[in-house]
Amino acid sequence: MRRALAVAGILLSVVAAAPPAAAQAERVGRLQVVVSNVRVQRGHVHIAICPQALFLKDGCPFIVIVPARQGETTTIIDNIPAGTYAAQVFLDENDNDDLDRTFIGIPEEGVGFSNNPSFTFRAPRFAEAAFRFDGVSGSISVRLRYY
Repeated sequence: MRRALAVAGILLSVVAAAPPAAAQAERVGRLQVVVSNVRVQRGHVHIAICPQALFLKDGCPFIVIVPARQGETTTIIDNIPAGTYAAQVFLDENDNDDLDRTFIGIPEEGVGFSNNPSFTFRAPRFAEAAFRFDGVSGSISVRLRYY
């Protein structure tokens, strides 16, 4: 009987020490984003980390705007929960907070997406740009393209 109580006490202390499943699912971490092929050192680089439902739309929950550095611009985005996301990035050379386009919709400023998918006549699909973030730390690279 004493042995059974001792084993039960050990099991209870192990269970009490483990974080609840909800706490494990709510891990948040830091994502490094490296944007390459930045052609000018003026304006700002806009980086949006989006879940599937908000990809290519307004309202992505994780947005960072950093000064453009010619060649490569790097930043850290904190407090991102574990999940699957896609990054959409553009270089706002004239600082008007908008991706400038021609009258037929072709971007006039540099654009890029995570996984650097090819895109010519259409924007990439979420699956082409998606990456898995573990909620701890990670790094992605995005290469800007110009038309």
